[in-house]
Order: sequence, then structure tokens, then C-alpha cells
Amino acid sequence: MIYKPGYYLDMPMSEYHKSTTGVSKSNLSKLLTHSPKNFRHWRDKSSKSSIAMEFGTAAHTLILEPEVFYKEYFMAPQDVRRNTKAWKELVGAHGNREGIKENDWNSLHKIRESIENHKFGKRLIDGKGAVESSGVWVDEETGITCKCRPDKLNDSMGSIVDVKTARDIRPVNFMYDSAKLKYHMSTAMTLAGMKALDLPYDHYIFLVIEKDPPHEVVIYTHDIKAYRQGREEVELALKILKECQDTDIWPGYAEEEIIELFLPKYYK
Repeated sequence: MIYKPGYYLDMPMSEYHKSTTGVSKSNLSKLLTHSPKNFRHWRDKSSKSSIAMEFGTAAHTLILEPEVFYKEYFMAPQDVRRNTKAWKELVGAHGNREGIKENDWNSLHKIRESIENHKFGKRLIDGKGAVESSGVWVDEETGITCKCRPDKLNDSMGSIVDVKTARDIRPVNFMYDSAKLKYHMSTAMTLAGMKALDLPYDHYIFLVIEKDPPHEVVIYTHDIKAYRQGREEVELALKILKECQDTDIWPGYAEEEIIELFLPKYYK
């Protein structure tokens, strides 16, 4: 199915992730950190979820849609191994819901409890606003269809809430991790989508929860410098993508040159 530019409250996740729906921040950041050739291969192949990704997805569901969580997941015994006959039988006995092992199940509920006990975090999550909605728009400069899928919109605050679980949520460490993962592009691209779709959300907030005990909660937002950097990187990635699509040339890292290697600064 081809989705026209617009705001969708009920687009299935499977449809959102299809390349025909448009390009997302994940697509564009991949294009900047890898070669176009590598990007196209990654985009076109089917991807498998890692255990960490599955945990993050489950956390999102429990935090944002607890009523959906219990319909899609069940608590599995810790000692039953995945990809075994016993595991398959267990899944079948629970209506083919996804199994979460007991330790992770308990961690997820403690994460949810930490947010409930965090005044600002609770306000962000409990406030009126759509969950897992999708926006599709056309970038004016390149004509490329873009998309975003905010975790949560908070209507009263005019805010976009991006829920993250992380091993290390200390400000300095999370600053480096978020830069490496190009979260500033998420801020810039989602805000661009809200503006293009004339939606009243102009503040991007990260609700970050520690994966391990005591499951602390910290609220982050980007400063103007990070936002502008994100916007520049989104624009650059869109220009690269347009050139590759127009010419059908997807170059590798270095196809006609020899790259000279230098020792890193920390090496002595």
C-alpha cells in the first residue's frame, strides 16, 4: 500500500517500515555513517530483530500501551531456551503471543514503575495525545517522501516524546551515545515533519530510562546548536539520496582511490 502525505493514527508498524512509505531518520543516518552502496544493501534486505531491540520494543509497548502489552506478550520461565521445541510449545499455549523471560519481564515492570514514580515522566506519558502515530510528507527541496513515527505526542505540552532505554543515562555519557546514534537527526526530522503537516508540536523530548536497577529516569532535550546540526545532516542525507536515486549510482566507500591510514590521536 502506498501512503499519501498526511498524518496517520492507525498505520501498522509493518507498513511504516516498508521503503515504499518513505525515508525515515534511521534511513538517513545510515546513509551518512555508511556508503550509499552499503546503505542500499541494508535497506533492501530483510532485517532481523536483536534481543536488545525486542526488549526496547516491549518496553515501549508496556510504557505507552499497557493494555496492548498484555495482549501481545506473556511471561516465560527463565530456564526455557528460545528456538527449542519447548519454547514453541509454550508460545502456542499462549495464543502465539511473544514470550518474555521472567527476568526481563520483571525488569520491564520495574521500568514502568519508575516512570510512574517520576512526576515529569508520568505527565509526559499520561498526558492526552496519540501513541505510535505516523507522519508522511514530501521534502520541498528534493521531492523525496519522508516519514516519522513519534512514540508519544503530548497535546497539552505541544511535545513529541521519544522513549529510550539505555545502559548508561548519565548526562555526559548519554550525550556521547546520543551523538553517535544521531538522535539530533531524530529531533530535526520529526520537527520538520510536524511543521510540514501543520501539527502543533514544536518541542522534542527524550524520556530515557535506565535498563538496569535502579531504573532511573532522566528527561533530555537538544539545545539549538544540536537541532541545527541535525537539520543540516538531514538535508545533506536527502541530497545524497536524491543524487543516488536520480543517477542509479550507489558508490562504495572508495572505489577509485587509495586511502592513507593515520594512527589515532590516542595511540602513543
